[in-house]
Amino acid sequence: MRPWRLELAARLDELWRAGKPQSEILISRTEFKVHAAEVANKVAAAALTVTGGYGYHQGPIERSFRDARAAITMGPSNVIARDWIGKALVGLPLELFYEEGE
Repeated sequence: MRPWRLELAARLDELWRAGKPQSEILISRTEFKVHAAEVANKVAAAALTVTGGYGYHQGPIERSFRDARAAITMGPSNVIARDWIGKALVGLPLELFYEEGE
């Protein structure tokens, strides 16, 4: 994840220096958010499995699991983010509802 994160940060810096909006890489940032949240969730779930009931006690593993689960639902939630990514791939507007929509 680190190389991908650094690449996105460099692209954001370039946009900032050029005076362009960050929205130019909205889909790339959204893809990163979805992937990072799901990787964190899998790692935290594996840590809980390895530690058994002790992982559920208040501490670093429990906190990591809680935070990883929260990242999936934080705005935009991964469900909405996937919707945006799919719409961008087929050239549809990202809005949830629009005049010519469903």
